[in-house]
Amino acid sequence: MPSDIGDIKIEKNPWVILFLLLIPILGLLVNGYRYGVSDQALYIPMSHRAVNPELFPNDYLFDEPSGEYNFWIPAMSILARFFSLEWIFFVGYMLTRFGLFWAIYHLSLNLFDSRGAAVLAVLFLIMPKPVGGTATATQDTFFTLRSTVMPFAIAFLIPYFRGRLIPAAIICSVAFLIHPITAIPLVGLLALRLLIDGFRGDWRTPAKAFGIFLICVLPLFVRVFLINHANPSDLSLLSRSHPQWLEIIKRRDSYIFLSVWNRDAFQSVVVNLTILLTILLFRRWYSTSNDSLIRETDRWAFGVILVCLGLFIIGGVFVEWYPLPLVVQLQVLRSLYLLVNLSQIYLAWMLIDRIGGVLVKLASFLTTRKIKQIATGGLIAVTLVLIVPNLPKLREGQAMSHVNLPGALPRSDWIDVGLWCQANTPIDAVFFVPIHVLGFRIHSRRSSVGNWKDGAPCVFSEHYAKKWWARMEELKGYDSFDEGRFNQLKEKYGASFAVTRKGQQLRFPILYKNNRFVVYALN
Repeated sequence: MPSDIGDIKIEKNPWVILFLLLIPILGLLVNGYRYGVSDQALYIPMSHRAVNPELFPNDYLFDEPSGEYNFWIPAMSILARFFSLEWIFFVGYMLTRFGLFWAIYHLSLNLFDSRGAAVLAVLFLIMPKPVGGTATATQDTFFTLRSTVMPFAIAFLIPYFRGRLIPAAIICSVAFLIHPITAIPLVGLLALRLLIDGFRGDWRTPAKAFGIFLICVLPLFVRVFLINHANPSDLSLLSRSHPQWLEIIKRRDSYIFLSVWNRDAFQSVVVNLTILLTILLFRRWYSTSNDSLIRETDRWAFGVILVCLGLFIIGGVFVEWYPLPLVVQLQVLRSLYLLVNLSQIYLAWMLIDRIGGVLVKLASFLTTRKIKQIATGGLIAVTLVLIVPNLPKLREGQAMSHVNLPGALPRSDWIDVGLWCQANTPIDAVFFVPIHVLGFRIHSRRSSVGNWKDGAPCVFSEHYAKKWWARMEELKGYDSFDEGRFNQLKEKYGASFAVTRKGQQLRFPILYKNNRFVVYALN
């Protein structure tokens, strides 16, 4: 480890820098990249509307407040005035992947002062690891708020472990401005470190760091206050959540509730916690050099465990047994991502520094050249293990579906429907669409009566959740709707068009059809 625990080590070796520049490309080939998926079905239309306020004039989706609780969507909207969102999201994804792997490498390097352990940590985490039952992983295959903030979240741990409170406060505040939910464990760790360092006697630096953090996050609090003053939200510290709201959330965003986690979800948490605790105890009991430095950094690793498990308990108690709206909305169970990342970083060190060290001693009879050959072969083997399972996705004709490059998105019948609607219907048109098909608004830029993905933000607003659920109840059995059912609902929701699967034949005028979908005029 470095001789001075307060120093942050930055890699300057050109070969390592080249590795960090190339590893996002390897990650792209291994994991792929998607555009127009998951939460992007919400954020892309929000960005389009910010650029052109005339879009989606009658769409209930924009009543939900989650897009207002960060600065990510406004930033994307500003960029979208000058560049295509496809390019913005792709470039953003590649930059954040570089940032993520840079942060993982340097966190390991500053913890263990071992390039081998740092490289292996990056290779371990190049593949997304599940985070319990939270419906998230250590990284996404698409660009959104969580993937943007993750490099900052991991990078925060570097000054956190080193006791550099000012940089830690700045990085934490940046993460909070981008995505407050992902920043929750960082705020907890920062508070823990400030309190402990303050009680140790040096209160000036913790106070300064705390003041910097408050000043940095103040714009977001002002923004939220002004929004809530104009349209009161459901944020509450002590009042219990309404049972109907909770039931809707449990049906749509079930990952918030521990009671619906399966065995694999709990097993993921237990395995990563066991790995981290075992290695920390091993280091404490068997370290022979730099003992004071090892104890200092590992003590703060126990702090990560304490904060993550504390939020895990809070997420269970104040969601399952005494549900508080603010705790439900902050989705604190997702804080476990820090535990998963740190366990993999420590595991990489254990394999390189301990097990790898033993293997090197056993192979000491080999020449230096042979050792280099073995190391090179091992790196190639690891690379092949990561890539080979994904080779079928990279076959000719499938590459574009695996990696959605800007300007070359794989065409589909669903995208074709959206593009036709954008070109041939009024800007204020409202559509019925199959409720389990994702992303109609992205390509059509037209309003929808509702779909299942629209319910993702129901955790942020009781009013919106009830409105969304009422629509889902009325749209239940959509694929078997007849003309009478559409006529019953079209006036209520102001819809003039319906998109159905081809097998659902109706006696309305057909405006467009392809191999899978039909667009009907309801008038």
